[in-house]
Amino acid sequence: MSFQRSDAAYDEAVSWFSLFQLGEPSAKDRAKFDAWLKRDPINQRAYIDAERTFQVMRQAKDAGLLGQRHRTLSRVRPTTRRRPWIAGAAVCATAAIAALFIVPRLNDGEYRTRPGEMRTVTLNDGSTIYMNGGTRFVVRMTGAQRLVELREGEALFQVAKDPDRPFRVDAGNQVVQAVGTAFDVNRSRDHVEIAVSEGVVAVMQPAAIAAATAPNKPATVPTDAPKLSAGNVIIYEGTTAPAGVRNLPVERIGAWRHGELVFESVPFARLLEALGRTYGGRFTVDDVQLAKRSVSLQLNPQSRAEVIQLLEQTLQLRAEERQAGTITFVAARKK
Repeated sequence: MSFQRSDAAYDEAVSWFSLFQLGEPSAKDRAKFDAWLKRDPINQRAYIDAERTFQVMRQAKDAGLLGQRHRTLSRVRPTTRRRPWIAGAAVCATAAIAALFIVPRLNDGEYRTRPGEMRTVTLNDGSTIYMNGGTRFVVRMTGAQRLVELREGEALFQVAKDPDRPFRVDAGNQVVQAVGTAFDVNRSRDHVEIAVSEGVVAVMQPAAIAAATAPNKPATVPTDAPKLSAGNVIIYEGTTAPAGVRNLPVERIGAWRHGELVFESVPFARLLEALGRTYGGRFTVDDVQLAKRSVSLQLNPQSRAEVIQLLEQTLQLRAEERQAGTITFVAARKK
């Protein structure tokens, strides 16, 4: 019985593949597709298997192995029990794949938040991404890996286990790889901070990024790649090697989701970037030395005005709104 159920799910997966491959699915189609995926883990695995089947077919086509390709095609032909439009789309897909291979991916696309906005993204593999304000990333899901390209901002990743498909976060000069774990990545230009709240992750060095993110490559990890476990935090500035791994209570990792901001020995300018991400608007400083000043501070859920006042009092600064929406901090004049 379980074999028949799995085979039926695979057959349906090929049909969905065909629709996304050849047609222009409507919002209603996409909703039905999402519901089908979430209905049973077997459906998710079936779609991944269908994707892998087409990957094999493409490899066979590229290598000129037509016999292998035809045998692969024979497996993905749908039964006639399904609705005509689905069956027709599946049949047409076999012809289209021979000429052009485009894999429909789950959750592919760009996601972003505005400063002051938070968002939760649930991927079809069961992983969840919590986005802080001012964050932008691109998701690329394949049968070989799950890749998120973090362009800017901060996100907390709760990764569903799938040993066959590593979950990778490309943050520019570093790639974080996990199978099933939870970790936070904060990227601002060339600054990348990685903190692990659960499980273990590996951090790829720049030389390993291309190999780590190449499609259909094994989930290999360089032996010299740093391994981070729960409570570990590592910071990179550009391609410079990190000073070392420090520890942070796991409950503080991702605390920004609850409105709590924790800063430990960070440059004041970086703290201001985080405030802009959380509260919106811009926070700046007009003095280079003040921008580099090391600050340790914990901010509980407070209003924007209360945070500004707290910084003024705690760090002996003065806040000036020189233009609408922009707060500039300057050293307070001594009385």
